[in-house]
Amino acid sequence: MNDTTKMVTKDGLVRVTREAYQIMVEELPRKPVQKQLRAWRVHTGWQCNTMHWDEYLPQNLLMWADIAEIDSFAVIVQKLEGALEKAAGLAAARSGVALAAFERPHPVTGTQYYLKVTPETEQPIEVQGRDFVFTVGWSKWSVFSPSSDFNQPDPYYSEYESSSPAAARKLYKILKADPNALRMVSWSSLSGWLRERNIGYETHHSQWT
Repeated sequence: MNDTTKMVTKDGLVRVTREAYQIMVEELPRKPVQKQLRAWRVHTGWQCNTMHWDEYLPQNLLMWADIAEIDSFAVIVQKLEGALEKAAGLAAARSGVALAAFERPHPVTGTQYYLKVTPETEQPIEVQGRDFVFTVGWSKWSVFSPSSDFNQPDPYYSEYESSSPAAARKLYKILKADPNALRMVSWSSLSGWLRERNIGYETHHSQWT
């Protein structure tokens, strides 16, 4: 698996995603619907960047875990936790001292509501407005005004952001059916366009906008 890539098990029920110094394992929506889906996540940025323990690079962990397409969520997590133990042992052998608890990455296991999990069939949509561009995801989107300027010590910006996963999905479905729905809409008209379609959004401004 390369950076910012993923693997989905053969049954389509589990997704493993690697992004920079993070590995995430998610159960995917399925039928019959399960409202709470399990998720497992580990970050190894501190171990890799501060301590320079290459043993914790995600590509090494995934190589040692040797995840197979037929593995279940529980088996994948077990394999990754075994890889974390191997990384700790190798790092300790190289430094000559056992790793303290605070030096080890601490995976987080929990659940997430199924509507917040992007189905494998639903990819982000790149949107072109008259004078703005942004990406609409299944559970979240945000868009900055064309006059926003982040290339200064005190950035200037105006932003619209989906108010909820349901609001994000509403816009997503409109754009999936008609990818050019916003092509002739300008930034000054965007808020009205969203309100006309009852798409909930929040407005954020820089302090001196």
